[in-house]
Amino acid sequence: MNAFEKPILRSTFGLFACILMSFIPSSNSEYTVAICADAVAVGDLDLDGNTDVVVTNTIYSIPEWTGFSFLMNQGGCNFSFTDSVYHYGIREFINIENLDTDPHPEMIFAEGRNIGIVFNNQLNDTLILKTGSHYIVIGMAIGDINNDGLKDIVYILNQDQKWGCFFNNGNKTFSNAHLYSIQNYFPVYIATGDLNSDGRDDIVITGQNTEIYYSIASGFQKVVLKENSLKNYVSVVDLNLDGKADIFTLDREIFPVTTFQIYKNLGNGSFDTIPSVNLPFGTYKCSVLDLNGDTFPDLLSLLSGLSGYVIYYNLGNFQFGNPQYIPVPYLGEFFRNFYCGDIDGNHCPDLITTRKTDQKITNVSILYNDGHGNFGPDPFVSIDEKPSADGILRCYPNPFQSETNINFNIPGSAFVNLSIYDLEGKLINCLINQYLKGGTHSIKWRRLDTNGKSCKPGAYIIYLTVNGQTCRSTKIIVY
Repeated sequence: MNAFEKPILRSTFGLFACILMSFIPSSNSEYTVAICADAVAVGDLDLDGNTDVVVTNTIYSIPEWTGFSFLMNQGGCNFSFTDSVYHYGIREFINIENLDTDPHPEMIFAEGRNIGIVFNNQLNDTLILKTGSHYIVIGMAIGDINNDGLKDIVYILNQDQKWGCFFNNGNKTFSNAHLYSIQNYFPVYIATGDLNSDGRDDIVITGQNTEIYYSIASGFQKVVLKENSLKNYVSVVDLNLDGKADIFTLDREIFPVTTFQIYKNLGNGSFDTIPSVNLPFGTYKCSVLDLNGDTFPDLLSLLSGLSGYVIYYNLGNFQFGNPQYIPVPYLGEFFRNFYCGDIDGNHCPDLITTRKTDQKITNVSILYNDGHGNFGPDPFVSIDEKPSADGILRCYPNPFQSETNINFNIPGSAFVNLSIYDLEGKLINCLINQYLKGGTHSIKWRRLDTNGKSCKPGAYIIYLTVNGQTCRSTKIIVY
């Protein structure tokens, strides 16, 4: 049996065409899409400088039909429904990442018991990677596991008590499934990140145990971090900004309390267990990322009662502030999913929520982040908006392969920040953060991130901020 095959693809003008085409913006931030909206992710699919939204649609009562809804950003956060595709499989997870040398990002999704990839925004260029299991994939993550500059795909099979990896060979090809057994528990969540600063992304799996699988040249080295303590979420993230990736885990909810546990990375393969924290609100899904622009990753928690979200802001030194409530109206859904990514171009993550119902139409809402952790229904800054400031920002060559020259001008002495972000609002590299004299300045960017690793092909945004005000931004393309 081959590890991959082409799936059956059909246009939306067949079954459920009338449902899929019902894309109705009901307000500045509310959109109606196809039945049973499920997972959601964002990315600039067509490389026009605007971040698009992709929603998966899963209909359990009609398993022979599932699909994608594409909300294409035409600029200024004005969205249009442009296309969709459906084929067999249950699709509950989706990532948008660049997996090859083409600057267009790929859509990676769980396709029942397999993994699917749509390459370069071409719906007829789709690959299915076969896990070899009879059970569905319940979680996946993306990372450069073997440090070859290409992002690989890892996943977990709960009923099989296994996890697996498809290694990216480049040129739209992947290895056969590499499967690894999990002893004595059923895996629930998987995440990747470089825990020992060796350039290889490691794997963390949670369930009844929390285990690290360090990526080494000969395979993987397992370390049990915690036993007999059920966790249903894990994230690998530098919580205290010391340059070392920590591990954040969330317990399964015992209503109305959920507990999170942090393992501080001390380096040299050692971790310090930070005292656990009880959250006064029940949660079944969360995300850890900087929401208020202070660079410290915060905790965003989706409430079990489907009334909204709670944010716990990271105060530093593994301390979190009081909960801040973000209401999202209940519209009769039985399930919610969410994703955080920069939609309006102010390099701050916005909040996209899908509502799953059995009705013929379902709702997607977007709450925009003002950069300080305040969320509202209207965009704050568009990438195309260049406030009238006194800087000039130019890059050449653009597009480029290895390096680009960035030139800018400021009329007088000022505090200048020149930073590069991806289209999801994640900081890639800060090139300048200091006082400069007035005049023309130049700096090279050699497509390196803050860790000195080469960035993937794709679109990025350079922001020039003068005395705390973003005055210029421009899109650059790495190929």
